[in-house]
Amino acid sequence: MDFEESAQKKDYRWKRIRLGSWKKADENEKEFARQDLAALTEKADDGTIDLVYFDQSGFNLWAKVVYAWQKRGQRITVPVSKGKSQNVLGAMWHRCQRFESFVFEGAVDSTVVIGCFDVIAKNLTKETWIVLDNAPIHRSEEFAEKIEEWEKSGLKIYFLPAYCPSLNKIEMLWQKIKYDWLSWEAYSSYQNLCLELDGILSQIGSKYLITFS
Repeated sequence: MDFEESAQKKDYRWKRIRLGSWKKADENEKEFARQDLAALTEKADDGTIDLVYFDQSGFNLWAKVVYAWQKRGQRITVPVSKGKSQNVLGAMWHRCQRFESFVFEGAVDSTVVIGCFDVIAKNLTKETWIVLDNAPIHRSEEFAEKIEEWEKSGLKIYFLPAYCPSLNKIEMLWQKIKYDWLSWEAYSSYQNLCLELDGILSQIGSKYLITFS
């Protein structure tokens, strides 16, 4: 019996180590969210609404893909490296039919996110739901004060339960960019990273595609 077979028999899985910390979601809340998103997806498929997945991701020269044998239900984590980053806020429409990105160098706070939502709210063609996580910048008093205004324009927000990044489909897009679409040459300098990342972001939906089941 080789090592891989032995590890699998002991309920270990070969998967990517997570940066930062990892906490487990409440399974009941997660299941309710799945049902809600399924209902919203059905409406998006028949054209009744627009469904948008929104999230932020950082891109820097210290990005690494590290895999290890990890016990099922557990996750090895390593500290996140500090350094100069391109912070991308992305809005991905259902099935990646449309994508908008907002790129910043430096910290992203509630004011920045509000600005992005204001841009999206100005260009709605139908009732639009944005799927969003519970990051502090999304739960600030400043952000909360804008929700009613956005709802009047047809923009509604669906907050995911805590620790449920897998329910936000834009996470799949970040993974494709970081681990498939960005070349190794992009990490040779910060300038190269910025140029290549900008090229990818501008061609999502045309040259760069994701297929959803």
